[in-house]
Amino acid sequence: MLVSYAKWRVDADIEDIANKFVFTEYDQVLKFYQHNYHGICKIGRPVYIERTGLLDSPGLFQVSTMERMQRHCLEFHEDQMNFRFPVCSMLSGRRIETALIIFDAAGCGMSTIDKNCYTLIKFGS
Repeated sequence: MLVSYAKWRVDADIEDIANKFVFTEYDQVLKFYQHNYHGICKIGRPVYIERTGLLDSPGLFQVSTMERMQRHCLEFHEDQMNFRFPVCSMLSGRRIETALIIFDAAGCGMSTIDKNCYTLIKFGS
Protein backbone atom coordinates (compact mmCIF):
# COMPACT_ATOMS: atom_id res chain seq x y z
CA MET A 1 0.00 0.00 0.00
CA LEU A 2 2.81 2.40 0.82
CA VAL A 3 4.46 1.80 -2.57
CA SER A 4 1.10 2.38 -4.32
CA TYR A 5 0.57 5.58 -2.33
CA ALA A 6 4.06 6.87 -3.19
CA LYS A 7 3.51 6.06 -6.88
CA TRP A 8 0.12 7.81 -6.84
CA ARG A 9 1.70 10.94 -5.30
CA VAL A 10 4.26 11.03 -8.13
CA ASP A 11 1.72 10.24 -10.88
CA ALA A 12 -0.74 12.87 -9.58
CA ASP A 13 2.05 15.42 -9.06
CA ILE A 14 1.00 15.95 -5.44
CA GLU A 15 4.39 17.09 -4.14
CA ASP A 16 4.20 20.34 -6.08
CA ILE A 17 0.43 20.88 -6.14
CA ALA A 18 0.62 24.10 -4.12
CA ASN A 19 2.99 25.67 -6.65
CA LYS A 20 1.29 24.42 -9.82
CA PHE A 21 -2.43 24.38 -9.09
CA VAL A 22 -4.12 27.79 -9.18
CA PHE A 23 -7.73 27.64 -8.00
CA THR A 24 -8.92 30.92 -9.47
CA GLU A 25 -12.58 30.18 -8.85
CA TYR A 26 -12.17 29.75 -5.06
CA ASP A 27 -14.18 32.87 -4.12
CA GLN A 28 -17.05 31.80 -6.36
CA VAL A 29 -16.89 28.21 -5.08
CA LEU A 30 -17.33 29.46 -1.50
CA LYS A 31 -20.75 30.87 -2.46
CA PHE A 32 -21.94 27.32 -3.23
CA TYR A 33 -19.70 25.18 -0.99
CA GLN A 34 -18.84 26.75 2.35
CA HIS A 35 -15.69 25.15 3.77
CA ASN A 36 -12.51 26.39 5.42
CA TYR A 37 -10.26 26.25 8.45
CA HIS A 38 -11.32 28.26 11.49
CA GLY A 39 -8.59 28.46 14.13
CA ILE A 40 -7.43 25.68 16.45
CA CYS A 41 -9.22 23.58 19.06
CA LYS A 42 -8.34 23.55 22.76
CA ILE A 43 -5.79 20.74 22.29
CA GLY A 44 -4.06 22.48 19.39
CA ARG A 45 -5.52 20.83 16.26
CA PRO A 46 -6.61 22.86 13.23
CA VAL A 47 -10.41 23.14 13.01
CA TYR A 48 -11.96 22.54 9.59
CA ILE A 49 -15.66 23.28 9.11
CA GLU A 50 -17.65 22.20 6.09
CA ARG A 51 -21.27 23.30 5.79
CA THR A 52 -22.37 20.31 3.75
CA GLY A 53 -26.06 21.06 4.33
CA LEU A 54 -25.72 24.33 2.42
CA LEU A 55 -23.90 22.80 -0.55
CA ASP A 56 -25.44 23.91 -3.85
CA SER A 57 -24.12 21.25 -6.21
CA PRO A 58 -25.64 22.60 -9.45
CA GLY A 59 -24.27 26.09 -8.70
CA LEU A 60 -20.88 24.70 -7.68
CA PHE A 61 -20.44 22.78 -10.90
CA GLN A 62 -21.34 25.83 -12.95
CA VAL A 63 -18.25 27.64 -11.59
CA SER A 64 -15.87 24.66 -11.32
CA THR A 65 -15.45 21.06 -12.46
CA MET A 66 -15.22 17.81 -10.51
CA GLU A 67 -11.55 17.44 -11.48
CA ARG A 68 -10.69 20.95 -10.26
CA MET A 69 -12.67 20.46 -7.05
CA GLN A 70 -10.79 17.22 -6.38
CA ARG A 71 -7.45 18.97 -7.00
CA HIS A 72 -8.60 21.70 -4.60
CA CYS A 73 -9.33 19.05 -1.94
CA LEU A 74 -5.87 17.56 -2.47
CA GLU A 75 -4.31 21.02 -2.22
CA PHE A 76 -6.24 21.65 1.03
CA HIS A 77 -4.94 18.38 2.53
CA GLU A 78 -1.38 19.10 1.45
CA ASP A 79 -1.62 22.56 3.01
CA GLN A 80 -2.79 20.93 6.21
CA MET A 81 0.12 18.49 6.29
CA ASN A 82 2.84 20.91 5.18
CA PHE A 83 1.73 24.10 6.91
CA ARG A 84 -1.08 23.74 9.45
CA PHE A 85 0.18 20.66 11.31
CA PRO A 86 3.74 22.04 11.73
CA VAL A 87 2.44 25.44 12.91
CA CYS A 88 -0.04 23.84 15.31
CA SER A 89 2.74 21.56 16.59
CA MET A 90 5.00 24.54 17.21
CA LEU A 91 2.23 26.48 18.98
CA SER A 92 1.14 23.58 21.19
CA GLY A 93 4.63 22.28 21.97
CA ARG A 94 3.73 18.75 20.86
CA ARG A 95 3.30 16.93 17.58
CA ILE A 96 -0.07 17.62 15.96
CA GLU A 97 -1.02 15.29 13.13
CA THR A 98 -4.81 15.25 13.26
CA ALA A 99 -7.47 17.87 12.67
CA LEU A 100 -10.89 18.51 14.17
CA ILE A 101 -13.32 18.25 11.28
CA ILE A 102 -16.91 19.43 11.58
CA PHE A 103 -19.45 18.51 8.91
CA ASP A 104 -22.47 20.74 9.46
CA ALA A 105 -25.29 18.80 7.81
CA ALA A 106 -28.08 21.18 8.90
CA GLY A 107 -30.42 21.54 5.94
CA CYS A 108 -29.02 18.47 4.22
CA GLY A 109 -31.47 16.02 2.73
CA MET A 110 -31.86 13.62 -0.11
CA SER A 111 -32.95 16.49 -2.35
CA THR A 112 -29.66 18.35 -1.77
CA ILE A 113 -27.36 15.35 -2.29
CA ASP A 114 -26.92 14.59 -5.98
CA LYS A 115 -24.33 12.33 -7.63
CA ASN A 116 -21.72 15.11 -7.96
CA CYS A 117 -22.21 16.19 -4.35
CA TYR A 118 -21.84 12.61 -3.09
CA THR A 119 -18.72 12.05 -5.21
CA LEU A 120 -17.10 15.24 -3.92
CA ILE A 121 -17.90 14.55 -0.25
CA LYS A 122 -16.68 10.97 -0.56
CA PHE A 123 -13.45 12.13 -2.25
CA GLY A 124 -12.68 14.78 0.37
CA SER A 125 -13.33 12.59 3.39
